[in-house]
Amino acid sequence: MLKCSARALEQFHKHAVHRDIKAQNYVLPYKHNLNEQLTDCKLIDFATSFIKTNLQNYQIDYLMKEDVLDFGKMFINLIGENDIRINDNGILNRVIMVINFIFIFILHTKLI
Repeated sequence: MLKCSARALEQFHKHAVHRDIKAQNYVLPYKHNLNEQLTDCKLIDFATSFIKTNLQNYQIDYLMKEDVLDFGKMFINLIGENDIRINDNGILNRVIMVINFIFIFILHTKLI
């Protein structure tokens, strides 16, 4: 789910900034088999979105960083704060992996 939703955001950022990244604004393919890897998901709800051509460069940079920050918050919420606080190496490793993935995503989109 993380890779799929990050890919959807990356594709969206080629043309616009979303400004309302949350789990409720992602949709999965109809009748997706939950036992299979998710390879396709889409962003929805563009009420607060801006097309990049209507913004200044500094605005685009700031709003894209906000989207990525909200993406990280969304994923932490999906994992669950209680799971993060548990001293379990498996969960700790997952959190570290997610943080690394988000950092790589930010570098890839040149937002730092």
